[in-house]
Amino acid sequence: MKRFFITLATLAMTAGATFAQTYIQYADSADNYIRSRNWPAAERVILSALREEPGNPSNPLLVTNLGIVRNHLEKYESAVESFDLALARLPLSTIALTGRAESFIALEKYDRALADLDRAEEVDSTLTLPLAMKGYLLLRLNRPADALPVFDRFARLAPEEAVAHAGRGDCLAGTADLKEAVAAYKEALALDPRPEWRFRTGLLLLELNDLEGAAEQARLTIASAPRYGDIYILMALIHRRRYEAHEAEVAEKMACDLGADPELIRLYLGK
Repeated sequence: MKRFFITLATLAMTAGATFAQTYIQYADSADNYIRSRNWPAAERVILSALREEPGNPSNPLLVTNLGIVRNHLEKYESAVESFDLALARLPLSTIALTGRAESFIALEKYDRALADLDRAEEVDSTLTLPLAMKGYLLLRLNRPADALPVFDRFARLAPEEAVAHAGRGDCLAGTADLKEAVAAYKEALALDPRPEWRFRTGLLLLELNDLEGAAEQARLTIASAPRYGDIYILMALIHRRRYEAHEAEVAEKMACDLGADPELIRLYLGK
């Protein structure tokens, strides 16, 4: 998931203050470590900066970055503490709100995550990240009907975002609106032909008894991502529908050999 960080330049402009050189060096090092995804080092220098100037007016922004870094380090309880401190000073920070929501999701505190995402959307209704996070969380909670209007809004705000259309497809499939789900997935595929979306589209087409359409999705996937194991589950199902026992067995073996999702193998192939 894409995360947003607050750079040293932002710190300086926001604070409107003269920083001690050591504080600037620590903050600058944190920027560099974040860019290189060296999360332990980033945490270390941010803490050093905070200890250097505990009363610096830019610390809430630095603490926000600390929370995001701690999410990367999977220190979710500590991340929540960091975001709490940031939001105490910057209650309208959508970066801190979405960051804390991510922590709460990891901690399985879903109601609190949804509250933060709703608040972020209230603060800035043009943001798509809170919508994406909320939509996929609702899908995880098996609430596709609730997730659908979230993804509808996401798709209206950012029609160029393939994940918005794929999210709509997931919701529509979950509410058994299969034809509309296929249409949504195809919109996503036109923007970003990910093999997992072709797989889902093919399964729905198969359920709609469109064998040729399902086979076309499988062929396109194999042509572009021949080692994507899940697609051979779809091929096996197509061959079974066509009473092609040998070909189905070959496809099943390919799925297993290429590391297809074991849960999907059990669900669809009964293996």
